[in-house]
Amino acid sequence: MSTKPKANKVTPANAGSGPQLRFRGSRHWPGVAEFGRSLHMKSVALTIIMLAAIASTIAGEKSAPMIVELPRPNSGIYSLAQAEARKSEILSNAPTSKLVNWRNPYMGFCIHIAKDDSVTIYGHSLKALPEYREPRRRQSVADIRKAAEELPFFGNPAGILVTSDLPLKDSKTIHQVLKVLFVPSIQLFYARNSEQVGSANGGQPIRSETNRTSTGVGSRR
Repeated sequence: MSTKPKANKVTPANAGSGPQLRFRGSRHWPGVAEFGRSLHMKSVALTIIMLAAIASTIAGEKSAPMIVELPRPNSGIYSLAQAEARKSEILSNAPTSKLVNWRNPYMGFCIHIAKDDSVTIYGHSLKALPEYREPRRRQSVADIRKAAEELPFFGNPAGILVTSDLPLKDSKTIHQVLKVLFVPSIQLFYARNSEQVGSANGGQPIRSETNRTSTGVGSRR
């Protein structure tokens, strides 16, 4: 009497042997999972750094002062009366340190009014010459007038940037400086916050008069 061979009984353990083997196999490569977690954390950190850099750049652009022109009397754009009416705008300047990297569109220099109201001449266009190479500290109004009169004009006004440690409205020196520099032959510049510039100029770019002969340029006073 022949007997039939017994078929192998499939047990739950055997049925799950395939997936179980795969699961056990993945546990033999812990470095793969660790590498994935490390890569994810690096991506998150890089994203945070990039967002912080972008935010810092935007904040810097908003807070960085802009250089604007003070209306120049008898410039061809403003009459003497019109410029005089707006002369006080320079008193609402944004305090800054010396802007040594500012590029003057004209021949000229910068003056900085310190907290003690002393004046320094710096950033002279002729700084290749020994007498203009270093900043000149403790300058009087007469010294400033002389420095301005020594500038070559070449048919354009001289350009002078006024910077200060404190708002110019708190300075007594600025009023004496304006008496000698607020003239048709000199284009004055000063620093203002970007919000102030947009409000004062309707968001329009500042008009430049570089390389353009204007009325009254030939006159020193």
